[in-house]
Amino acid sequence: LFTPFDRPTFNEYNCCVNFLHQQLSDYVTDKKHIIKAMDYAFKDIQSLGGYVLMIRYRGKIVAASILNKTGMGGYLPDFVIPFMAVDHSLDNAKDIEKILLKKSLEYCDGDVGFTSLANAPMVDTCKEQGIVSNQRIDVYFPKVNGEIGQEPNHIPQAK
Repeated sequence: LFTPFDRPTFNEYNCCVNFLHQQLSDYVTDKKHIIKAMDYAFKDIQSLGGYVLMIRYRGKIVAASILNKTGMGGYLPDFVIPFMAVDHSLDNAKDIEKILLKKSLEYCDGDVGFTSLANAPMVDTCKEQGIVSNQRIDVYFPKVNGEIGQEPNHIPQAK
């Protein structure tokens, strides 16, 4: 667990960014979005902070999540998970996914939300744990070059 007060080393930070980018390459085309979420969690940019959780096995990152505090509790989630991934090449990836989700939520002192494609592996894990609500839908109105409705390259699109 890394927080603004217990930060990762330079190497750990870079390994986490690279791990998340590699695992989420179908959805995240630019590492700068992962870096920004981590910088937000560590208060390197003006923010309320958050934390980063990494699970390692034999010195290698096998799972990671970033949680950002929103300051909007009550009408939106207190925390958002911009990035969460598990190395699905591992035989026990599903078990690691459950542990990552449980631990990620354990450290939050409020509601947690995340946006995902409906077919992402983490959605199934959430449903199995009984923590997915179909009562909400996230709608994005991307603004690119001053125009609403164009598709930015960092928002996952259904395939």
